[in-house]
Amino acid sequence: MCEWHDVFQPIFQVDKDLKPSVDHYEMLLRDQNGKFPIDDFFRVIGTEEDNQQWIQTESQALAKVFKACPNIHVNLNVEPVQFAYPSV
Repeated sequence: MCEWHDVFQPIFQVDKDLKPSVDHYEMLLRDQNGKFPIDDFFRVIGTEEDNQQWIQTESQALAKVFKACPNIHVNLNVEPVQFAYPSV
């Protein structure tokens, strides 16, 4: 998991005058090649305990982001399989 990093993709809202502004960000998980680490990710969240560890790691990353930029809004993606865990 240490080879993964988070990318914050801006999501724009465009007004009636076609003036864009950042509405929020989408937090994306990426590997060293800039791609979603699909196989490794599903291995890492394979058990509820492992999934909780991953959530804790991402929570710490988000806490740093919110400390540096307290007024931003971030959307998170959750894999449907993660909802099978009662803790999610």
